[in-house]
Amino acid sequence: MKKYTVLPVPTELVKEIDERAVKTGLYVSVSEFIREAIRQRIIELNDLGKKGYNS
Repeated sequence: MKKYTVLPVPTELVKEIDERAVKTGLYVSVSEFIREAIRQRIIELNDLGKKGYNS
């Protein structure tokens, strides 16, 4: 099995991604879906990092 290291991403960065997405007009069907998927994954990785998972 592969081992992954979880790198925490600051909440401020997630908010900045959201703000830039709005400013650049990424809020359109497919782009919005992709942006939300990335945002959700960042949040999940942050949660794993806080719990101390490194596998």
